Amino acid sequence: MGEQVVVRSEDVEKERKKAHARARELRAAFQDASEQSLKSSRRLDDTYYSILEKVGVLRQTIGSLQELSSMTKELHANLETDTKELVDDVQGQFEAFGDFETQKSQVNDLEERIKAGKEKADALTKRLESARQRVEARAKIEAEGEAKISRRLRIVWGVAVLVLCMIVVAILFQQLKPTRRPHAHPSLHFEARQNLIDIMEGMPESAKQALAVPLSSRPTRSSKFAPTPSVLVDDDRLRIFDEL
Repeated sequence: MGEQVVVRSEDVEKERKKAHARARELRAAFQDASEQSLKSSRRLDDTYYSILEKVGVLRQTIGSLQELSSMTKELHANLETDTKELVDDVQGQFEAFGDFETQKSQVNDLEERIKAGKEKADALTKRLESARQRVEARAKIEAEGEAKISRRLRIVWGVAVLVLCMIVVAILFQQLKPTRRPHAHPSLHFEARQNLIDIMEGMPESAKQALAVPLSSRPTRSSKFAPTPSVLVDDDRLRIFDEL
């Protein structure tokens, strides 16, 4: 019979405290990650609603500019009509009064003023068109910025979740990893044995048979002090887990 290593209750209590400490650290890390995700979501929502408000303001501005442009075009058309009527009236009066230099100079001045007004109207129309183009470009840039921010936040959140999952898997692996010693046969605490027995009883019959095959092929050694059948069953089940 090989030597049996006695696991003291103090060691079991230490391991249990370590496991509780790891669980608390895991819960704290998960809570921090949840808080960071909530903050990121809130920031994203605030940014999204702010951009929506800006887009609404830009749309209203564009609508106002379009309305102003249509009013300017209408004013320009009315101005051209009035100018033509005025020119015709002046020419009729000029022809009626004869060749008067004073009236002629006044008419020329009036035509120049009309041309200046027309040029101003054209310049205003061009400025309105340029402003509309700038507003559209600005709206497009803000939409692209919103898409980039959303994509980056999704990437950051995915990386955070992946790191958290890796931490959880590493901690679970460390907790569930069995410890082996080359020339020692571990003896378990009564509660640990009872838990392993309960796990074996909850397993399906096919799994029990598959685990029991290596044990049946081993040679049995007689002893002066033979253990009871229940102890043998428990030891066999524990040996199965040792082999696993």
